[in-house]
Amino acid sequence: MKKFVLVVVFLYVAYAGQMAFGHAAKTEIAKDDTMIKLDQQVDKLITENGDFTAALELYAKVAKSNTSQPYYKEQYSILRRVIKMNQAIEATISQELNEASTKALTGYFAGVRGYYYSRGYYGLAVALDKQAADKLGGADNQLAYLESLVAAGENAQAGEYLAGGAVSGADNTHLAVLKALVSTRGGQAFTDWPAAEQWQQELTSDPLAQVYIACLYKSAGKQEQSFASLVQALEQTPPTQMAVTKNLIAAAAEFSDSADNKDYLAALSTQSKVYQSGCTGGSSCNSCSLKDSCSSQK
Repeated sequence: MKKFVLVVVFLYVAYAGQMAFGHAAKTEIAKDDTMIKLDQQVDKLITENGDFTAALELYAKVAKSNTSQPYYKEQYSILRRVIKMNQAIEATISQELNEASTKALTGYFAGVRGYYYSRGYYGLAVALDKQAADKLGGADNQLAYLESLVAAGENAQAGEYLAGGAVSGADNTHLAVLKALVSTRGGQAFTDWPAAEQWQQELTSDPLAQVYIACLYKSAGKQEQSFASLVQALEQTPPTQMAVTKNLIAAAAEFSDSADNKDYLAALSTQSKVYQSGCTGGSSCNSCSLKDSCSSQK
């Protein structure tokens, strides 16, 4: 359990979140202005109006008139699956759970959470993770809820959650980083830099934790170390999850004054060093043309 909890948040997004993404491309798509504008419209419909149906219809409309560009159809398919999982959560959460329904509900939460983090919907992630923590319990779900409070900038609420004894069963380095950042954002200066260096070494493959460590450095004016942590975070982010890490960076108040900083912009241009196959996420490897070169088959 400790190993799972240690990287629970990023696994929630990068692994279980594949339930929402299915056959999504294995590399980042270079969005043009039309894609960006459409995504912004969708974001507004969902985050401000809570209207997932209207957002889905918007993707469908654009997909029909732009059949040569698969991006729109892919986004429509992803959002449709997210809506179905949300519906499944609502239909299941009030029921008494058994082993099978618990596993299913856990998957639904993970899939929707993956989508929310990929879009930067942290407010929605907070509400979702609270449902998961309340219904399923467990240190991993409590830690995920704390993570979303921190990502959403709900520092006072995060502090209260910790003060109330939450996440007491998650004794790990990722939690230590979150606690330090909550404390720092609450006005207490962070000074234990040997600990921060140790956290960096222990959490090399935990991109979100590296972002929070970067926030700690930035809050203390240690800009060089902060941007170096961002580089490490992005290098260790799988190519298909770059939006997750970059959204978290963009949402962090510590970097609100860095938009024109050349070193910050250089850090954001960092490419992933994580190998990712061209696997389409299908249910069987037998018919896949890439099976002979896929690392999972070695």
